[in-house]
Amino acid sequence: MTRDEVALAVTAARLSRGLSWQDLADAIDKPVVWVVAALLGQHPVDAADGSTLATKLGLPQDIVPILAAVPMRGSRPRAVSTDPTIYRLYEVLQVYGPALKELIHEEFGDGIMSTVNFGISLKRRKHRAGDRVVITLDGKFLPYEWPSKVGGVTPTEPSKQAKVPNLLGLTAQEATNELVEAGLAVGATKHKQDPAQDGEVVLQGTVAGTSVPRGTEVDLVVAVNLAAPSITAPAAGADFGRDGPVDVRWSQAEPWVGRWKVRTAKQTCYYYVGHSYRDCRWDEQAEAEVTAATYAAAFNMSYQPLLDLGWFQTGPVRAVLAAVDDFGNSGPEASVEFRIS
Repeated sequence: MTRDEVALAVTAARLSRGLSWQDLADAIDKPVVWVVAALLGQHPVDAADGSTLATKLGLPQDIVPILAAVPMRGSRPRAVSTDPTIYRLYEVLQVYGPALKELIHEEFGDGIMSTVNFGISLKRRKHRAGDRVVITLDGKFLPYEWPSKVGGVTPTEPSKQAKVPNLLGLTAQEATNELVEAGLAVGATKHKQDPAQDGEVVLQGTVAGTSVPRGTEVDLVVAVNLAAPSITAPAAGADFGRDGPVDVRWSQAEPWVGRWKVRTAKQTCYYYVGHSYRDCRWDEQAEAEVTAATYAAAFNMSYQPLLDLGWFQTGPVRAVLAAVDDFGNSGPEASVEFRIS
């Protein structure tokens, strides 16, 4: 079999077995874009990985040495492809290639982006106006080195400035990677309650495109979808005496949360003849903001004297709490009801 025939066999076997490209990449623990390129004939696959893939695809082990051979890279048809997806990538380079070249030289100096010391990834990013295709090209910059008069090579002095990348819409980890690649660092990271953009950078402290000294820290604001606190005490329906406050305790899924809003309320009902009552309501008792996952809830109760009519507390009380982000916005509430008797 030729390498092109192996590529066709791989594609047919993958589809017949209902496997995704990611399934194949996971089988050998390699980046998915690299694996697809390799199986389509653009990279060699070592024998162990090739054997694993052949078994998963149900193909004969005869394909392993073909996959392992060093390919003639870039051997696809040389005419511009008419496939709409591939053509759009050509179009990107036609439109933005000269601009990228200028910006690379402005940022790094005279040189190229390596496609040997290189990574590439593709992901899907949710967006209100329609999901986005995000393709990242991650290549080492290789400066041109010209011979000196004595036959040596004149070293290229690295730039002392770095340009801040656009981090909006990236995850915190992706933003960190971008900053490190640019020679910068992550500064303070704050969190803002915004479930629609959960996990994405929504604000950066330094505007994208700004030139700053290498090593500068860039602050980030990351959107989060806060969890409701998990109340660990007291148990729902527990009964307590009137002699002191009740300790309300909870845990929080997000380790960075350090503030909570707490509200307490007591049930008030109107007593009628015969000690039956109705028209119950919840009256606010206290409201506080705390910096530890505990709160001493005290309740000022007014119980019904014998045969008296009117509004009295009947015993049920409630504690309601919510985590607070770094900007004072509250997340979803959790509550527990118990009794003071």
